[in-house]
Amino acid sequence: MKWVTVFLMSVCSTLVYADSSLETSTEWLTLLDAMAYRDGWNAASPFLQSQVTEYEWATSVQAVRNPLGALTARHLITSTDHHELAAVPDGQYRILTFKSSFENKATAIETVVLSKGTGQWLPAGYFIK
Repeated sequence: MKWVTVFLMSVCSTLVYADSSLETSTEWLTLLDAMAYRDGWNAASPFLQSQVTEYEWATSVQAVRNPLGALTARHLITSTDHHELAAVPDGQYRILTFKSSFENKATAIETVVLSKGTGQWLPAGYFIK
């Protein structure tokens, strides 16, 4: 019985931890859904902000997202932790992948990279296929 309790506590702790990053990524994606691209840049990690200006970010995301139309559905597919990723400093990263649908694109895969360099999860990258 002791093992089951410890196991459940471990699982619950992991779920709460994952929810924090899921909430962060979902709130951030909501900014992109609302075409608030500059707000998305302002809410991003210092690393993302150091790689692209606010104007470059807003212009790039707008060019990719606007033709898709409004979001109609989004579901989390995977969430994975990493300490090493290509072209970024070593650190604590979580990659969340979503299956999404838009008015003009039935199926898209959105990837949000979060960084925990400041002690809280912050968006450090966004990719859509």
